[in-house]
Amino acid sequence: MINLITLKELSIKKQIDQSSVFREILQIAWLNQFYRLPAGRRVWFKGGTCLKLLYGSNRFSEDLDFNTKLTSRQIAAAVNLATGKLQTDFPGLSVKPLKSIAGIAHKLYLPTEFSFQPLTVKLDFSLREKALLPEKQVISTDLPVLSVTLINHFNPREILAEKYRAILKRKKGRDIYDLWFLLNQQVPFDENLIRKKLRLYQEKYQPEKLIKRIVDFEEQILIKDVNQFLPKTDRQILSRLKPLLLQKLKYAAKT
Repeated sequence: MINLITLKELSIKKQIDQSSVFREILQIAWLNQFYRLPAGRRVWFKGGTCLKLLYGSNRFSEDLDFNTKLTSRQIAAAVNLATGKLQTDFPGLSVKPLKSIAGIAHKLYLPTEFSFQPLTVKLDFSLREKALLPEKQVISTDLPVLSVTLINHFNPREILAEKYRAILKRKKGRDIYDLWFLLNQQVPFDENLIRKKLRLYQEKYQPEKLIKRIVDFEEQILIKDVNQFLPKTDRQILSRLKPLLLQKLKYAAKT
């Protein structure tokens, strides 16, 4: 396990707290173990942490999100096996199932020397659909963790479509930030793909509805939700994020 001196140096370098750095190390290690398993072939990594680890987003995250067609028993077996394989490198690491309204959820717990509270990583598995645009890639990282396994994951266009849907269904500043990041990276605004994602929830494609959700989103809630997960040097953008995103959407969605 990483020593405290190295962790502190990385925290200073990345302008983020030690827990976020260490959590990302654990996330990468866990993903590498999980995707070595046969079950990993039927699980697709997605969401904000996927953007961070595979597409260069600067937003750290507490969760790992997946889509899969595996059963709850198959998921639990794979999660327990991957976690067990990490217990030598991460002493005290454990995993527990969580109650979930939709899908399957587990949570990793890791005691650390720098906090009274254990480090946690939530694992969320959606059972509704498989990836429409699956890809495979190795996580490239400058952190002290081995990363050599191919990770099945969503294409950024599909993540964008799900972020569009997420903004309509819940109120989380991280979805606003991630949509801005994707559009800023010139990821195509795929109307057909968005329509497919909305259809699952009996929603119609109405860009003006998305615009209204963003306009009505309280800036202080957005800042509170995202601020702690960004490096200190990148936090100033949050006060300008809504107008920046709306400007991007004006051209991307042709509203």
